[in-house]
Amino acid sequence: MKYLILILLSFELTAQCKTEIDEFTKNITILSKRNKIGKCKVAWVGPAFLKSSIFSINGQIKLMLYPEYYDVQRIEKGETIYLKFTDGEVIELLTEEAQVSDYTTGEMFTQGTASTIWYNSLHIGLTKDQLNTLRIKDLEKVRVHFSDYIIDSPKAIQEQIECVLNPKNEILNLFTIDFRIDGSM
Repeated sequence: MKYLILILLSFELTAQCKTEIDEFTKNITILSKRNKIGKCKVAWVGPAFLKSSIFSINGQIKLMLYPEYYDVQRIEKGETIYLKFTDGEVIELLTEEAQVSDYTTGEMFTQGTASTIWYNSLHIGLTKDQLNTLRIKDLEKVRVHFSDYIIDSPKAIQEQIECVLNPKNEILNLFTIDFRIDGSM
């Protein structure tokens, strides 16, 4: 008796990145793990964090920021996000689309509080100069809308970028193996 087993194996070449191939467009996406990088300077009822990730679609690098709030926020397309580095340099990044906050509730999603956390998912395309600055400088603060976030992990975005730009990620790491196993095994 023969069995057909189809196994999809996904190898992550680095611990913090995942590579995917879109089954329709064949676009290759490399996505870093989403990490908490900072905390809101003024939090009204508890912690509000800033998370980040980096992704690349066919070589175009984008920064994803996930700021948290305690009420709904609307971020406009083209709104300026400020990044301040430990050497005092400030760069300005522009959001690519309008974004109204979504929310999570419950202790599991809100860092141990029972309150509702509102957050945005901001996509920010990076120029080569911006990417190079983020690769070599330690981040100190980020301003999103009216909230300032103190960065706890100044090298987190650097590590995410290096993960996405790792040459090993250029190798196709998703493949399918078709095993035919008969009863003799």
